[in-house]
Amino acid sequence: MDNYEREIIKSTLRATGGNCQQAAEELGIHRSALYKKMARLNIHRRKENVYE
Repeated sequence: MDNYEREIIKSTLRATGGNCQQAAEELGIHRSALYKKMARLNIHRRKENVYE
């Protein structure tokens, strides 16, 4: 389940150009919840809005 959630979040972040507020809105969650999920799933911002 974590792998699926991780890929969905990364894909949404890429689609929004790294805009966390917009990504959170598209995912239907609050921005702070997105940050918590990113930390839990070890999603880090790399240069040029690429998330790994």
